[in-house]
Amino acid sequence: MVVGITFPLIALIFDFFDSCTDMAFDALDLDIGTDFDICFLPLSVNAICMASLLFGGFGLLFRNMPLTQRNIIGGVIAYVGAVLVQSLLKYLKKSPSYIENEEELKDRICTVSNKIALCGYGSIACEKRGSTTINLTAKEENGLALEQGTLVEVLDIVNHVAIVRKKSKK
Repeated sequence: MVVGITFPLIALIFDFFDSCTDMAFDALDLDIGTDFDICFLPLSVNAICMASLLFGGFGLLFRNMPLTQRNIIGGVIAYVGAVLVQSLLKYLKKSPSYIENEEELKDRICTVSNKIALCGYGSIACEKRGSTTINLTAKEENGLALEQGTLVEVLDIVNHVAIVRKKSKK
């Protein structure tokens, strides 16, 4: 149970475990005709942590049950919880973002999130619809370097790379 609580918190803080160990086996997923697939083999950190949290929590709540019965019921509940978590996470990852077309970002003011190197690339962050942020690879139109935090204007998007210019002070 401690593992079920600790690892998701670490994953939220560092976003490390999810990117390194998120393994979903699509061959064992059940496509039910919508965008929602049921994942019968829930092998992701979040799903495993949910399973261990449910299994440990069930074991603590029903201490008076015989051990074998408690473990079987706890295992079934843990598996169902892990399947639900993995299925929901896959559904949310497949859901479309607010930006359907990168062309919507043209003429927008964005912020350099990773320094754009001289004659090289970096990345920009553009706020869209409140708290949603879109990140894009970017390069300066004349190959100049731009420091992190610089406000830039998106001039064009070519092959998913934003061509930007430092925002002039008006």
